[in-house]
Amino acid sequence: MYAFDSFEGMPETSSEDVKKKGTTAQSVGLGTGTCNVSKQCVLNICKQMDLGDIIIPVEGDFEKTLPQKRNEIGSIAFLHLNFDWYDFTKSILINLYDRIFPGGVLQVDDYGHCAGCKKAIHEFESQNNLIFDIKDIDGSGVWFFKK
Repeated sequence: MYAFDSFEGMPETSSEDVKKKGTTAQSVGLGTGTCNVSKQCVLNICKQMDLGDIIIPVEGDFEKTLPQKRNEIGSIAFLHLNFDWYDFTKSILINLYDRIFPGGVLQVDDYGHCAGCKKAIHEFESQNNLIFDIKDIDGSGVWFFKK
């Protein structure tokens, strides 16, 4: 299982990125650099849970690491998107959607709270003539199968 993260906290937002009801990320405590955790902390947690052999943390900017790792990743059965912002959600779809085999599941963490995330999902859907049968999880998270 690959875990892509900058390990530097939340990246800068774009004009597409607002939280629910028009608030900015900064105003709700999710500005640049927040929510950061070190790669070593993730490795330690994986070791404690006896998952060290299956979790592969990939450090760096998604727009650089995703294209570099896409061939190494191979086929994907389950893709969890927790990128919050428009640019990063779009980047993961562009780089990895074709790696998801038919019947694979996409789960999107912040679809209901982050306008940029939601916009990226629907732009990708429209630009690729796809129809996502999106199902709610908890008012923010959603999931759907790749047809």
